[in-house]
Amino acid sequence: NLGDFLNYLSLSPKKDLKTKGVALLTGHAAKGLEFDYVFLISINQGIFPDYRAEEGSRALEEERRNCFVAITRTKRKLFTSYTKSKDTRYGLRQHEPSQFLKEMELIS
Repeated sequence: NLGDFLNYLSLSPKKDLKTKGVALLTGHAAKGLEFDYVFLISINQGIFPDYRAEEGSRALEEERRNCFVAITRTKRKLFTSYTKSKDTRYGLRQHEPSQFLKEMELIS
């Protein structure tokens, strides 16, 4: 199950991130590291920032700092993606890009 797999990953020896390959990291795990290319995926409102982070709250400011950490991990090129719509069991749902992408003027 997923819990066992996550436990296995947490107990596995840590890989040297300087070796060639792809590293899948959270913003927290990437803090202090740099990579030639960084891909930030699903940068949608409600995901990043988390839907529980209300405007003007400490949680939103923490999400903003995490976003800053994530985007500044790249040495050469940053790629971002977001979903415009997603087919769910309730039908097609429209999604908005993260306010952070707008604040950074990466989208209009």
